[in-house]
Amino acid sequence: MIFCILYTTYPSTITIATIYPRIFTKPAITLCNSNPINRSKFCEEHSHLCEERFNTTEISNTGKEYQAVLSTMHQIYTHKIKLDSKSNPWSWSISNDVSGRPLLKTMKTTFVRDELQDFYVTCYSSNLHLQSDTDPETMALELKPEGYMDIFNLSLQVEEDEAFFPWVSPQVFLAIHSPFVPINPLDEGHILKGGHVTYIYVQLEMEHLLPHPYQTNCTNYDSLWRKNKREPRSLEMCREWCRAYAHNEVKDCDYGRTMIEIPRKVCKPGHFYTINKKQQFQNCSRDCRSNCTKLKYKYTVTEKKLKRYLIESNRREEMKTIRIFVRLKTPEVTVMSHTPSYDIEEMFSYIGGLLGCWLGISVWAFAGMVESFFRRIIQLIRKLKRKSKRSRSIKQSF
Repeated sequence: MIFCILYTTYPSTITIATIYPRIFTKPAITLCNSNPINRSKFCEEHSHLCEERFNTTEISNTGKEYQAVLSTMHQIYTHKIKLDSKSNPWSWSISNDVSGRPLLKTMKTTFVRDELQDFYVTCYSSNLHLQSDTDPETMALELKPEGYMDIFNLSLQVEEDEAFFPWVSPQVFLAIHSPFVPINPLDEGHILKGGHVTYIYVQLEMEHLLPHPYQTNCTNYDSLWRKNKREPRSLEMCREWCRAYAHNEVKDCDYGRTMIEIPRKVCKPGHFYTINKKQQFQNCSRDCRSNCTKLKYKYTVTEKKLKRYLIESNRREEMKTIRIFVRLKTPEVTVMSHTPSYDIEEMFSYIGGLLGCWLGISVWAFAGMVESFFRRIIQLIRKLKRKSKRSRSIKQSF
């Protein structure tokens, strides 16, 4: 009985193993610049919203003018920033890797919101598949003699002189995450230093959960997505869809999305604090469960000063240069698996054992009852024979 009660709780056992797969699923790599818009370009097109201070042109940041600046920023994001442009004069751009090969075709432009400043910034993501109908990029695991494999590399420059707001120093943030999970690098990323080379060594960890009725109660998002390409591909995306659904009265913008892939869906300033749909979101998100297969990318960061590749007269240019190398140092993948503590065969085996034990006891008891019954029959027959002999002897005496 105790075993049956324990079985109905559907317990699971955790096992941890290290495997060496032949194919490695690349992570998504997202880079964001905290500077929302190029100041020179903005003041060139909207000089009435800029003012001269200390021989430099700055953005007006007082009263109605500042509100006009925010509204104009929204118009720029929704109408003037082109995702397929080779250069991005309104924001920043990523063009080539360290070897000079173009990266534009492999990078996807996204937008994330700066919670503190209440505006969006432009980001570039590699291998991002939040709403894509394709599988993430993979690579065959063949380590070089150096002991690592290159996943991604990039060389860029940060234009500190183009700070849109004087109180926001342009910085580049980098985040490495699952291709199916949105992330805001401004909150969860690593700040890249100008004049430095950043080496990032990645290691993949996987976790396999069990669906209902087991306690992990996961959802196989990959299976659902392959049946219907419009399904979310992770728990995080499911919750974001619920958040966007709960705030559907904000028209023409994706309120609640961490990463926006379409500029025209950028919300206007002020939408973020005017709507309260908490209960509606909670009702929707109850159906959002953990992914049955989780991809976790752990990484370590090493930074070194950039060598003097440039001449001394270009020292200032050198300090704006950032070089990034994302590498896979080991092919080992740590896998944490939840497996059923008891399967159906064990259940039947246990029940069969109980039945066998009970039947064994019952057979012995039945045999004893039959034996006792026959003994009593034999005793009764003997008594009857004795009585018949006595009655005959009495009749003969008379």
